[in-house]
Amino acid sequence: MKKIAFLLALLCAFVTANAYDFTVDGLCYMIYGNSTNVSVTQGENYATTLNGALNIPGQVTNNGKTYTVIAIDSRAFWSCNGLTSVVIPETVESIFTDAFSHCENLTSINLPSGLKVIESGAFQYCTSLTSITIPASVISINGKGQVNNANRGPFYRCDNLETIVVEEGNQYFDSRDNCNAIIETATNTLIFGCKGSTFPASVIIGRGSFRESSITSLDIPEGVTTIEDEAFNFCKSLKTVNLPATLTTIGDNAFSYCSAMESIVVAEGNTTFDSRNNSNAIIKTSEDKIIVGCKNTKIPASVTTIGTTAFRACLITDVNISDGVTTIENGAFIDCAQLKTVILPSTLTKICYGAFQGCNSLTDIYAYPHGNSVTLEDDIWAFMDEDLWSSKDCTLHVYSSDFNYYSTAEQWKEFNVIGDLDAQDIYILGEVDENGWAPNVGKKMILGENGLYTSDITCDGRNSGYNFFSFTTELAENNDDGGWAYIAPFRFGAVSVGDFAVTDEMLGRELSLTYENGQAFMIPEGEYKLSLNLEDMKLVITKKTALVGDVTGDGIVDVSDVNAIVNIILGKNTPEDYPGNADLTGEGAVDVSDVNAIVNIILGTPNQ
Repeated sequence: MKKIAFLLALLCAFVTANAYDFTVDGLCYMIYGNSTNVSVTQGENYATTLNGALNIPGQVTNNGKTYTVIAIDSRAFWSCNGLTSVVIPETVESIFTDAFSHCENLTSINLPSGLKVIESGAFQYCTSLTSITIPASVISINGKGQVNNANRGPFYRCDNLETIVVEEGNQYFDSRDNCNAIIETATNTLIFGCKGSTFPASVIIGRGSFRESSITSLDIPEGVTTIEDEAFNFCKSLKTVNLPATLTTIGDNAFSYCSAMESIVVAEGNTTFDSRNNSNAIIKTSEDKIIVGCKNTKIPASVTTIGTTAFRACLITDVNISDGVTTIENGAFIDCAQLKTVILPSTLTKICYGAFQGCNSLTDIYAYPHGNSVTLEDDIWAFMDEDLWSSKDCTLHVYSSDFNYYSTAEQWKEFNVIGDLDAQDIYILGEVDENGWAPNVGKKMILGENGLYTSDITCDGRNSGYNFFSFTTELAENNDDGGWAYIAPFRFGAVSVGDFAVTDEMLGRELSLTYENGQAFMIPEGEYKLSLNLEDMKLVITKKTALVGDVTGDGIVDVSDVNAIVNIILGKNTPEDYPGNADLTGEGAVDVSDVNAIVNIILGTPNQ
């Protein structure tokens, strides 16, 4: 039978559009050689003459000779939108490529019990089909994976298909456990699924098996080990993905162009992949590499690589790549057409070809790596494409010390380069002082000559003895929906899975920060001084105590405090300009006696 199917397919390849031997009752037929077998082939006016129900005969007579109908030719009923149902006779053994393609109003198709071959795209774009039954006689489903335009599955883009049944007794295919899918029995591979499919625990999810499916959620059970290449490619309605601990293989582009994805969870216990820190990503554990991301992905600090096409066509507007990432691979963010802002971490060393191609909405890139520390493969082609998107519309923010390098380097000079990373406004956002979490309200930190940002905060213990806070480089602004939208760079805060509780033992020590969208610090009731090193992403918290003579509030009593009091006496400043108490003698005024008091403290003779 396989030989017969091959010969029929070969014969079909020689059939040209509108070529036929005779017509009976409006249908055109092609004779196979000198035999009495014919196929239904293309007619000139099918699209306008065929409407409603079509009952294809099993035998036809022409010039006194009777022929048996054994096949439906390629594209025979292409775009016959008037067809609503089709009955195919028991004599038909083969339905060839695209035979009923684009019959968009076809709601019912009866496949005969003698059918052996269903070719690729046979019913593609039959968008009104909701169910299909594969006869037990079928031995070949050609183009079994929906991989590309030349080799699509037979029910490709049947978006409303919910029920698929393979009849009992088929030796080659099954739909075990009422899974509403076609499984190739010998290889245990699910070769075609629909929006009503479930996944038996024993199957391999085959190449292109759900390409461009209208599925919205994916819950793969324990037992499944393999998802092959392009299995869920172009599933643009897919929002949630749950993967089992047993999964060990994910093929190339398995989730490419799944632009609506919001949630990705890999089950605990998976030793090959993970979605650590609630990152909403698939991370290859052994390489600390994100291989699939989505618009809600938070890149963990432990990740070192953004993998090839990991965020392809994702609906993200900004990307905050955490320190620790060293490599952004080929096409990692390709075709992210809504991407506006990218933060490149100081640890980055390589951006590969096409990493940001097609990101033509980019307005700002914050380059924290110092000059000449990042290699762009193929020069500007990490960002550019054949459309020659103008990078002059995108501002490249760099440290002032790196301005000369970035503004002249071949791979960067096309951007609008400005050296403004040295001094950013940093705001404390949270339950400190009188401020709450309102995103348009924050306490601005002070940048000192030593490059450290400092601020005093008061915590009232409003949440069970603790207050919460993190940082942001930009406060939020009103968005079009009447809410608040953060402006990148985003909030940042503690390196922690959850909120990070500061204990007494941590006071005075360097605490690491992360750009992971701001895990909050929890700090006990009291008054504190914060010191932030933005370049190294380190924070020091110290308990603030009243230090007599520390007029400037820098934690020590020295000449700067003397100068502060002198400036008050001379009228250059007021006592309110300093955080510390300038009236050391308690006389109600700041005068020379207060200068003498501070000098005595410095000399170690405070009582003189």
